[in-house]
Amino acid sequence: MIKQMIAAFIAVWCSFSYAATLSGTVKDENGAAVPAAIVGLANLAELKDTTDDAGMFTITVSGSDILKHTPDLTGNDLRISLHGKTLLFTNSVDCKNASVTLYSGNGRQVTALNMGQQRAGVLQQILPELSPGYYMVQLELDGVKTTYDMIADGQRYYLKGTRHGSLHKKITFAASANAVDTLKTSKSGYVTTNMAIDSYEKKDITVILKKENKTNIECADYEVPSSFNVSNAKMPDPFRFINGTRLSKKEEWLCRRNEIRALAEATIYGTKPPKPDKVAASFSNGKLTITSTVGSNSKSFSVTISGVPSGEGPHPAIINFGAGGMSMGPSIPSGVAKIEYPQDNVASERNPRPAKGVFNDLYPNLKNNQGALIGWAWGLSRIVDALELPEIQQATKIDPKRLGTMGCSRWGKGAGMAVFDDRIVLPIVLSPGSGFSSTWRVAETQGNVQKASQIYGECTWMGAVFQKFGGSNVNKLPIDQHEVIAMRAPRPIVLLEGTNDSWNCPTCCYHAAKYASFVFEALGVPDNFGWGHGNHGHCAQSGNAGQMKILNAFVDRFLLNKDVPTSGMFSESFTFDKSKWQDGEVPELEGEPLKTNTILWDE
Repeated sequence: MIKQMIAAFIAVWCSFSYAATLSGTVKDENGAAVPAAIVGLANLAELKDTTDDAGMFTITVSGSDILKHTPDLTGNDLRISLHGKTLLFTNSVDCKNASVTLYSGNGRQVTALNMGQQRAGVLQQILPELSPGYYMVQLELDGVKTTYDMIADGQRYYLKGTRHGSLHKKITFAASANAVDTLKTSKSGYVTTNMAIDSYEKKDITVILKKENKTNIECADYEVPSSFNVSNAKMPDPFRFINGTRLSKKEEWLCRRNEIRALAEATIYGTKPPKPDKVAASFSNGKLTITSTVGSNSKSFSVTISGVPSGEGPHPAIINFGAGGMSMGPSIPSGVAKIEYPQDNVASERNPRPAKGVFNDLYPNLKNNQGALIGWAWGLSRIVDALELPEIQQATKIDPKRLGTMGCSRWGKGAGMAVFDDRIVLPIVLSPGSGFSSTWRVAETQGNVQKASQIYGECTWMGAVFQKFGGSNVNKLPIDQHEVIAMRAPRPIVLLEGTNDSWNCPTCCYHAAKYASFVFEALGVPDNFGWGHGNHGHCAQSGNAGQMKILNAFVDRFLLNKDVPTSGMFSESFTFDKSKWQDGEVPELEGEPLKTNTILWDE
């Protein structure tokens, strides 16, 4: 009964005497204030505020609110005692900063002992030798002071029963300091943002709301055929829907690319599953560990972050494929952090099938269908998920809105898998050849180059769905790699191959790039596609000035936000055989050019 009365007293006392304040500003990605946004708490859902014209909000959290959320703290009993000359005190909550200060009877400070962060439980501090007399012991926990009378007789120290200051105020401050909650900010037309907070006493919070780049266009229903028996020797028309109709407006491309993606998954790579039920991450000593949970199954993989530029940031970063393997292709440009992605831990490219790793461990029902490349794409998205977490942004200083990918050869294929996630700002794809930049149909007409019938058995890159399209069946593929490249449109991409890289079939790569460029041009964004075909062999871009000019210009413009032109950066290394390969005329599409920052795929 007495404990219940004490708890009731604490709750009433706190509700009248203590209030914490959460305040800050909501801004958009350009730094402009966002008025009329609703800011609230997940655990204390009834507490919320609407931003004013300056984007500012204030949420007041009373002691009773905190105790309602953390009722176990009402039973906190801070006890203090002396054992010889050792001060013992017991507290049921953690504190971030504890200290003991001794004063003589005339108020002079004798000594100050800073104990730093303390865990809940029985804590102790040895006091110094003191002359006989009267003293005061001041215990300070997280800014709340409690003072006790103490007498020293030359042999022992004794605490008197007198206590000065507020013990119970400590309870509400402890709840505030150790709170774990989520600040939720939403407004129509913007992507809802969740920000983790560790205290209800915070000011000058800045919340960034991203605008939804969704189009108002409604896509018609479509169904991917269960079988593909129509043979087409030409490279399929990227402007023609599955139902046979052709695009007439630029915005219709956003629906068409959904179809192309579905066909690519159904016939080349295998299906990329949606975002896991939960993605968590931790960062320590340059190592970012990402844990994905699907149902009751959780698996983790890690990437390493290095070369983060000096300054507060946030800074752009390139996710580099091939960590732990050969160093191939150019180095990461200056001013950009490097994230090493050991993608084989997610999905191994090594035979035998199915690809081993975190990806297929989490999706065992898909493992007989999926190729390593789609597994790499899935892992890439999980890296972005992790970098979007507020606590990871703060720890790494990486800007999740300025991410690129980079890789050469097999890892160039991996860098190209950024076409499956619009959050990647700039894929830099180097000498990928078959599986990304080389058109299968043209390859079948060439000599000693990598063809569909060979690549499937070399590694686990391609999904099992691709096996039936080897050899003469390649013309039954409903798409080709020019459409996979065009999936990036209207967002930017850099693709660099070598004219002396015979196994990658230079003319095959050129024809795929050229046909893909027609899509960028039709959408009004030709400067977003950089294609370099340098006079060099496999992964030798760094020695070619023309190719490095393209790479650096796109990095400067899209990752470093410099005012650098990227127009005219397409190498005409061959002549496009329109009559043989182009399947239909390129239409003149109505409407404004599509926005470069359009995000439809973020899973």
